Amino acid sequence: MPVKAPQRTITFAILSILISLVVTAPGGAQALTRSLLPERRVAAGAWDYDTLLGPDRVTAPQDAIHVVVHDAHSLQQALAAAAPGQVIELADGEYDVGEPFRIHGVRGREAAPLIVRAQNQGKAVIAGDSWFMVQDSSYIVIEGLTFVTDDDTRSHAVRLQSTDHSRVTRNHFALTESPANFTSRHWVYIAGTGADYNRIDHNLFERKRRIGNFVSINGDDVQVAQHTRVDRNHFRDVRSVNHNGMEAIRIGSSVVTRSHAFTVIEHNLFEQCSGEVEIITVKSGGNHIRYNTFLESEGALTFRHGNDNHAYGNFFIGNNKPNTGGIRVYGRGHFIYNNHFEGLEGIGATSALVLGSADNGYQEKVLDYWQVDRVLVAFNTFVNNRSAIEIGWGWGQDRPFTPKNTLIANNLIFSESPGTLLSAGPPADITWTGNIVYARGGAQLGHAQEIQGARVLDPLLRDQAWGAHVPAAGAPGIDSARETALFEVVRVDIEGKPRDDHPDVGAFEYRGYPLLRGPLVASEVGPNAADAQPFSLDEPGVHITELSLSGVNDDGRGWRGPAGVVLKYVTTGGVPPDATLRLLIDDVKVYQGDADLSVPVVINQGELEDGRHTLSAAVETAGTRDERTLQFSVANVGFKSPAPERYVQGDLRIEPFVGYPSETLHSLRITLDDRTLYQGATASGELVVDTLQLNDGPHRLAAFARSLEGVTARHEIVVNVDNYWEKSDSLQPPVDWGLLGVMERLLTSSKSDGWRHETSSPELFFDDGDRMTPGGTGPQYLVWEAPNLTNAVITLYARSGNITERVQLDVLRNGSDWEGLEFEVRESVKANGAAEQDWQRLTLVADVIESAGASHFRFTIRTDDLAADEMPRVGHVELRGLH
Repeated sequence: MPVKAPQRTITFAILSILISLVVTAPGGAQALTRSLLPERRVAAGAWDYDTLLGPDRVTAPQDAIHVVVHDAHSLQQALAAAAPGQVIELADGEYDVGEPFRIHGVRGREAAPLIVRAQNQGKAVIAGDSWFMVQDSSYIVIEGLTFVTDDDTRSHAVRLQSTDHSRVTRNHFALTESPANFTSRHWVYIAGTGADYNRIDHNLFERKRRIGNFVSINGDDVQVAQHTRVDRNHFRDVRSVNHNGMEAIRIGSSVVTRSHAFTVIEHNLFEQCSGEVEIITVKSGGNHIRYNTFLESEGALTFRHGNDNHAYGNFFIGNNKPNTGGIRVYGRGHFIYNNHFEGLEGIGATSALVLGSADNGYQEKVLDYWQVDRVLVAFNTFVNNRSAIEIGWGWGQDRPFTPKNTLIANNLIFSESPGTLLSAGPPADITWTGNIVYARGGAQLGHAQEIQGARVLDPLLRDQAWGAHVPAAGAPGIDSARETALFEVVRVDIEGKPRDDHPDVGAFEYRGYPLLRGPLVASEVGPNAADAQPFSLDEPGVHITELSLSGVNDDGRGWRGPAGVVLKYVTTGGVPPDATLRLLIDDVKVYQGDADLSVPVVINQGELEDGRHTLSAAVETAGTRDERTLQFSVANVGFKSPAPERYVQGDLRIEPFVGYPSETLHSLRITLDDRTLYQGATASGELVVDTLQLNDGPHRLAAFARSLEGVTARHEIVVNVDNYWEKSDSLQPPVDWGLLGVMERLLTSSKSDGWRHETSSPELFFDDGDRMTPGGTGPQYLVWEAPNLTNAVITLYARSGNITERVQLDVLRNGSDWEGLEFEVRESVKANGAAEQDWQRLTLVADVIESAGASHFRFTIRTDDLAADEMPRVGHVELRGLH
C-alpha cells in the first residue's frame, strides 16, 4: 500500500470576490479534525425491535382469537368489543360507516396484540368518511387494508393518538383528494403524549393532491413522539398545489423543535414526491434518515429545526428532472455521510447539498433558521448535478449567520453536465480535506478550484445497473481518504460494507466488487415486498450489477429496432455462479433459462408498441434471488433525414427507418400533409420531394409502420419549407433620435434625389399612412437588393390608370445589365364614394421567369410633364425571391 504524505487541514472563508485560506500548523491537522467532529449523541440503531414490531411480517399468536367481519357495521361492533389477543379479519369488500372506526383503550402486549387485518391483502377497502382512530392503546396492528377515504376536511387514514408500540403495515393508501381543498390533511398521523415506539412499514402511499403529509410524526406540546420507525414504504406521486406543507414526511413541529424524536426513516422509496421544496422535513433532533432512495423528487430532505440528526446511505437520483434536489441543512451536530447524489437539476435551496445561512445564531427562536454549526459532510458522492454544493444559501441582511465549525472531507464531486460543482457567497468557517473534484464538458469547478482541500483528479467512474456511477478499478479515490479521525466515525460505506484501513474517497468503498446494493426499486418496498435480506459480502446472495439494452438508439426517442438484453451478476457468500434468469416485459414473460445469456435474448422484433415499457429481470441461484427493472422507450419508425424542424430549400430528401426486422414488416406508409408519398411492404429507400411545388411554411411529414404481429408505430415531424425570402418595404420616413442620430427605415439600396416622404391625409389613400412622391427632373427611381428575384408587387396611387404607361420595372443581372420586366395591373380600385378625379389604388405585379443571376430590382417613373396635383404616390413594395 503506498505511503501517504502528511495532510494539512485548511480552514477558509469563502467570499464572492476574495478567498481567504488559513493553513493549520504541521501536526495540528488531526487535532483540528477531531475537534470539529459532531458529538455522537444518538445511537444509529436506537429502536425497539421486539418480536411483534421487528420482523418483516406480523405473526399472530397461536392462541389468538379470530373474528371475521363482512360489513362495516359488524366491524364497528367488533372494534367496540376488541381485546388484546384478538385478530379481527375483514372479508373482501367496502367498509364505510360515515365516521371513524375507533379502537380506544385497548392495551395489548407483545405476546397478545390486537391485529386488524384484511383476509386478502388489499381487498378490504376503507372508503367514504371512514378511517381508523386508535387512541390510548398499545400493540395495535393495522394490516393489509386499502384506504380510499373521501376528501373530508377532518379525515385521516390512520391516527395513532397517545398510542405506543403499534404498527401500520402492508396497506395501500390512495385517499381521495382534490387540490382545490386547501385544508391540511395527514394520512398517517402520530400524536399525543406517549405516542412512542410505533412502526409504519411496507405500505404504498400514492397520489397526494392536497396539503398535508403522507406521514406526520407529532407529539404533545412539549415532546415529539419518540422512536418511530418508518421503513420499506413506497411513497409516490405527490403533486404540488403551490403551498407549504406537502412534505411526504414531517418529524416534529416548531413547538417541539428542541426535543429529540429518535425517529428512524430507512429503506423507503420516494418516487416523484414533488409537493414542495421539502420532501422530508425534520423539526426535531436525534433522527436517522438512512438507506432511502429519492427518485425524481423535487425538493430536498431538510434539517429545518433540531440538532444531532443523521443522513447516510441515501441515494438521490434526479434523472435530470427539474428542481430535483438532495439535502438542505440548518442546526448543529448533524452527520451527513455515505450519500450518493446524481442527476439532480435543482439549484439554490434544492442543490444536491445546501448548508444554509441563518437568521439565528444561538437557536433562541424556534421559528428561525438555526445556524449551521459543527456539521460533518464526509464520504459523499456527487455526480452530474447542476449544483453540487451550495454554501451560505439565503445569505443576506435577514440571514447573516453563515456555516461555522463545519468539516467537509473525503467527498467525490464530479460533473460533465452544465452547472457548478461548488457555489459559495458569504464568509463561512469551513474546513476542507481529502476531497476529489473534477469538471469537464459543460460543468465548472466554481469555488472548488480555489480550495486546497480539494484535489482536481478524474475520478474514473463507471455506470452500474441502477444508473449510479461508482469508481472503477484503479480510480484515484481508492485508498486515498484523509484524516484518520474520520475513519472512527464512518466505518462502513453506502452499501454497509466495512471500510478498510485505507478508505476510499466518496460513498462507495471499492472491494473488487461492483455496486451490489444500489437505489431501491419498487419490488423491494411496499405491501408486496419480499422479506428483506441482510447485506454482507459474506452473506450468501446473488446480485444483478448491470441490466441494460444494446441496439440502435440514435435519436433519443427510444429503441428503433431489435435490442439485446445485457445482464451481469455476481454471487457472494460461496453461492455457486450458475443461475437462472426470468425476463418480463410489462409483466409478460419473454425468457426463462440460463442467466449467462450465452444465446443472446433479443426483444422488439415486431412485438412491442411504440412508447414506454418496463423490463424486469429476476436471477435466482441456491435459494437466493435478486430483481431489477429497467424503463425504456420504443420508437419503431421514424426518419434518418430530414431532422425535425429543419428548414429546407429545393429538393427534400426523405429517408425513413423501420425498427421491425424486414421479415416482420407488414407495411410502411409515408405521408406529407396527409398526401401519401410511399406505401409498400418493404422499407423504402430515399424519397425526393421538390419543395418548390409546396408553399413556404411548416409541413407535416409522417411515417406509419405495421408489423406482421399487428403492432403499429407512428412518427410525425414538422419540416419547414423556406425556399423564398421576402422583403416588405412600407416606405416609412426616417426617425430623428436627436443626440442618438437619425434612423433610416427605408429598405432601398439607392434612389434618385427627387423623392420625398408623405404621411398626411391617409384617408385619401386607403388609410396608407406612409407614401413616397417623386419630384425633380428626369426619371425618378428606387432600387432594392433582390437576389434571385421571382416576384415584385408595387402599390401605386394615381389620379388616372394611365399612369402605368410612365412606369418601368427592371432587374439587374450579373452586376451590369438592367433587364426590363413586363408587369400587369392586378387591381385598380377607388375608395368607396370617391369622385372620378379622386385617387385610385393600382397594384402592379411582375413575375421574373428566369430569376437566376438577378441581384437588384428597380422601379422607375417618368414625371417630367405632370402637374403637381397629378403626381403619383408609391405606397408599398413587396419583393420575393429564391434563397
